[in-house]
Amino acid sequence: MSVAYAYEGKPSPSKVATLSSKTLNQFASFIPSCEYYLSSLVFKQKLVTFNPAIHRTITMLEYQLDTGRHVVWASRARVSRCRTFTYRRQILPVCRAGIDVKHPSIVTIGEALYDCLADQLGKPKEEVSSWTPYPGGAPANVATAASRLGDHTAFISAIGDDTLGEDFVHLLRDRHVNVEYIQRVKQPTRDVLVTRTLQGDREFAGFGKSTESYADCFIDENKIPSDLITNASVCVTGTLGLAYKETRKSIEKVTSLAKNSPCTMVIDLNWRPVFWNDERIAHEIIAEFVHSADLLKITDEEAEWLLGIPAQKALENPYDILAHFPNAKGVLVSAGEKGSSYSFRSGGKTNFSGEVPVLPVKIADTTGAGDAYLAGFLHFMLAAGGIESLLVDADVLHRGVQFATACGAATCTRPGAIDAQPTLQDVEALLVEG
Repeated sequence: MSVAYAYEGKPSPSKVATLSSKTLNQFASFIPSCEYYLSSLVFKQKLVTFNPAIHRTITMLEYQLDTGRHVVWASRARVSRCRTFTYRRQILPVCRAGIDVKHPSIVTIGEALYDCLADQLGKPKEEVSSWTPYPGGAPANVATAASRLGDHTAFISAIGDDTLGEDFVHLLRDRHVNVEYIQRVKQPTRDVLVTRTLQGDREFAGFGKSTESYADCFIDENKIPSDLITNASVCVTGTLGLAYKETRKSIEKVTSLAKNSPCTMVIDLNWRPVFWNDERIAHEIIAEFVHSADLLKITDEEAEWLLGIPAQKALENPYDILAHFPNAKGVLVSAGEKGSSYSFRSGGKTNFSGEVPVLPVKIADTTGAGDAYLAGFLHFMLAAGGIESLLVDADVLHRGVQFATACGAATCTRPGAIDAQPTLQDVEALLVEG
């Protein structure tokens, strides 16, 4: 396997020249943020210059390992502006080293909550006798899942100044998510009741309190620094926060900043009627908002709700969804056990579209699978050079969706949205087995 580690900066040529397979520890001290995924057998080094618009130099440290697959590691920061590195066109990008601590590559905004999963499967809410809380919330899930794969992430939210909130922030820190932009408020951290079918599929059953009373309804836009968004490579949000006036203003601010910068704006529709008091108003607000997406993730059932496209047709013909969003570069359509599909504009009148089946795993809980899927795709996309790189190579795009699929499948093998999220090694093992 050929693994290339990369980091930003202009190192001393003489110091780099002294590096060898026997001096990895010296290299680690030279760049403390580097993380080693595989041990080195043979070492060689090269210098690569990025896009002149960036005026940065990357040192690529390449390791020849004992398998035939080629893996490219790229810088986390501003990777979307960098050219793609490929070896024999067999690319499995992994964004792991070269952390820009000041400017996260992926920023998510929205709810942090606890999914209280029914311990008794196949029972309606009224017949459930006990619940087990698991931390989650789509934007938080994406941040932790991407971080677990090696990306530098930051999470924007409002979390209660209570025990649940404190535990959540500690978890995010443990998962190496930047929590500097989490606002602690007097309102309680949200809890969601989730029943499960005998097959483990989830069904949202309501809240422990009034939906408007939770902390995530009160994200203050004035506490969100503009440069956090404009310096990020990707910004991710859902639509649940649009149900609450104060948080909606914050999400709209972040979206506007992303759209007026090189940042790729990703929207996960994530329709959950229990968060809204009026479905008609929800449809109107969401239908307008999703037009801001550079990349839209939507389920087959959400496509039917939002656009009137039958669920089966939405999965089989994802371009029918993309056609509704002329400003979007691509759409991902997930459909649970039926797999997923995608359609991306590749320039002119052409597009890259396809379907990817699910991987066979023993399902324990599907909570958070779609969020891990999205995080996996973003991880692959950034390491490949950003969304523009996917628009010029159909094979790389397809492999990105396969990688995302493996991330989602791995998450289904254990309960909880965050606890079950896979490492890069887990994903690669699953892809090999699949």
